[in-house]
Amino acid sequence: RPMTLVLASPGDTAWRIKTDGLAGLLDCIVHASESVHVQGACVRVFEPSPVGSGKALLDWSVGHIGPVTSYRHADQANHFYIRLSADPPQLGTCSPRDGFLSQRFLVSLEKRQEVSGCQRSPRPHTAPDLHPGQDVHIVEVEAPSSGPLTGLQTDVHVEVDVGPLGGQVMREVVLLLYCPMPVNWVIHSAAGLPLLTAHTSGRVTHKQLMTVQRIQGEELMGPNRDLIGWARRRGLSPVATYTLVAQANHIRL
Repeated sequence: RPMTLVLASPGDTAWRIKTDGLAGLLDCIVHASESVHVQGACVRVFEPSPVGSGKALLDWSVGHIGPVTSYRHADQANHFYIRLSADPPQLGTCSPRDGFLSQRFLVSLEKRQEVSGCQRSPRPHTAPDLHPGQDVHIVEVEAPSSGPLTGLQTDVHVEVDVGPLGGQVMREVVLLLYCPMPVNWVIHSAAGLPLLTAHTSGRVTHKQLMTVQRIQGEELMGPNRDLIGWARRRGLSPVATYTLVAQANHIRL
């Protein structure tokens, strides 16, 4: 069924609409005030809408469009996530309330942060690489967020891209992804990666052809866990990079 987005914000705002897995016949119509700019694969229909929130915005939406399925308000945010479902339309009124939690409708304020890590130095000629066709990268995330959803299984996106010079990557990319919290690793790999293998501590979602192996929780439990030693004991190549971050849900390699 058609989906309508009502976008309202004070001042000039640039909205970027990204869709994934939507059927070709599903229209995305954007209602917004003239002070915003909309980018994305959507049909753009600009109509006057109140710059505000709460009941005024809901009343305007019901009067101009119809019943409201969901409503999101945030004082500061730069990422809104909506997971559509095949559920039939529900009767009733959408009433905003504090403390509402749902993994189908998430709001976040994404920002860059410092991480700890290291990169492998050039290997001496006297130390042969057991797997010269591998690049091993370790990512350790202590928690996906600090909000109320920390105890639930949340998504952590990992993008694997080719360097600025582009071109084909002839080596196998091996990822070791670890988080003590329950997470779902969503892996996005760019074109040009011939083979991708992931060893993870949680669930994995991916669209590309890749090999996935689950790490048992007890193997890396405790404060003295050694991810580099774990990779070495399993015969993987020397680690190329190691990234450690306290809180993150989007990582780009």
